[in-house]
Amino acid sequence: MQTRLKVSLLAGILIVGFGGIKGQRATASIDDLTAFIGAWEGSWSGDSSGKFQMTIAKSAAGKLSGSISAKPDDGDQYTAEFKTIDVNSGKLTAKFEDPNGDVEVTITGSFEGKSLKGTYTVRQKSDGTQLDTGSWTATRK
Repeated sequence: MQTRLKVSLLAGILIVGFGGIKGQRATASIDDLTAFIGAWEGSWSGDSSGKFQMTIAKSAAGKLSGSISAKPDDGDQYTAEFKTIDVNSGKLTAKFEDPNGDVEVTITGSFEGKSLKGTYTVRQKSDGTQLDTGSWTATRK
């Protein structure tokens, strides 16, 4: 009887232990900043549309930085540095300004398979008026 109890307890501990490890790996991969690091290319569509390339890097101190080069279908290409880049619970949030500094663009996204997909919002900096909104998708270069 004691041997059966010990085997049952050991089996229970192993199941819980390996289940916990599996859960930790899943959580770690979702929250892992390194998954977002690299060069990406994609497109957006909404009130406007176009193509873009973005690069995300991590400093030795662990801070994320990067830039985006966007080519609107109806405009000139421009490049902007991200003002902020955050990853929280597997979700990327980044902000940048247009070359004139008049509008702020916020992108949010997360992984869907091997792609990043999300939404964007463009707001007038002076009064916060929403000028554009839509969706975007990107794949690693």
